[in-house]
Amino acid sequence: MTTGLLPLGELLAAQRAAGAPVIESAAGEAPSGIPRIAVRRMLPFMHLAPRRHPAIRLLTGVRTPERAAPRRHSWAHALVEWPDGTTREGRLRLGDASAVTASVAAEMASRRAAGRGTPGAYTPAELFGAELAESCDGAHSLANEHF
Repeated sequence: MTTGLLPLGELLAAQRAAGAPVIESAAGEAPSGIPRIAVRRMLPFMHLAPRRHPAIRLLTGVRTPERAAPRRHSWAHALVEWPDGTTREGRLRLGDASAVTASVAAEMASRRAAGRGTPGAYTPAELFGAELAESCDGAHSLANEHF
């Protein structure tokens, strides 16, 4: 699968949870090749309305063909390397992304209403760890473990 580096929301969550100074993320949806270069060159100018409005119109007109889901689960993979060379690898398996998003929001609201967690601004994983994913029908494993 071709992937490209892409700043995802999960990137900030992982960086905050791990306290890591550098994190890179990649996704199959990230543009690569010429489109990636074009997007990078255009981004600094997107704050200007004369450039931004045509780009928005262009993007809202994009239609993608409807197709069956390629697999039943979404996956996340992390490989962490410390300066001393120590590494740790983990994977997270979740169901349909839309359903998981709704489940996590409902679970977070329920837990906070019950007084669990610390008040403040946190990502769900920062506040409740991997157990939150498990309670929303997800599964995680570290290297040498299997689902």
